[in-house]
Amino acid sequence: MPKRIKNTIERLEELKDAILLLKDALDKINQNERAYYKVLSGQLRALLSDTSENIPLLINLADTLGVNLICYSVRSNEEEMTLGLPQPTLRLNRRIIDINPFQPTGFFQYNLKDWLQKTFTIINNQPLKVIDIIRTHSDKKGGAHYDLSIPESKVFLETIQYKSDSNIIDEIEKYLIQIAQVTIHFGYLIINMNK
Repeated sequence: MPKRIKNTIERLEELKDAILLLKDALDKINQNERAYYKVLSGQLRALLSDTSENIPLLINLADTLGVNLICYSVRSNEEEMTLGLPQPTLRLNRRIIDINPFQPTGFFQYNLKDWLQKTFTIINNQPLKVIDIIRTHSDKKGGAHYDLSIPESKVFLETIQYKSDSNIIDEIEKYLIQIAQVTIHFGYLIINMNK
């Protein structure tokens, strides 16, 4: 069956819907409704992660419309290895991504598309990219489907837990929340530039 390519206006409407779903999911998560991490990871995957069948909506619209998605983050272990810094260890940072250019020492500017491909840590000699966290949670925990197995690195990251207001969140959930916050910002940036 022939396919029709969606136009930019249709894609912007899809982006509006996705951003609303992300906002609602964050609100529900803040009310300790943990099932909404599935919605969060599923939408993040659709907006940020490419597959053989999918061009990520947010990244595609930014490229199409010439919007530069600049974010700030700490250097990854892989980048430090390239710079000849000490052997990587798992470093846990309170903030892993932000849009504010006024960051503490140690934060560097990235294009969002490049940041998603960056190795953020190495566990058991296995590099983990930021995008892998989104994909793994979405694929293994029900954002897109439920798999029978979970990578050991993900299990390890889930054991690292924090108290956040009245909730307990793990390292992966922390990443998903922060990535969602930045994605919402960039989504509104693209939508508002095209009103």
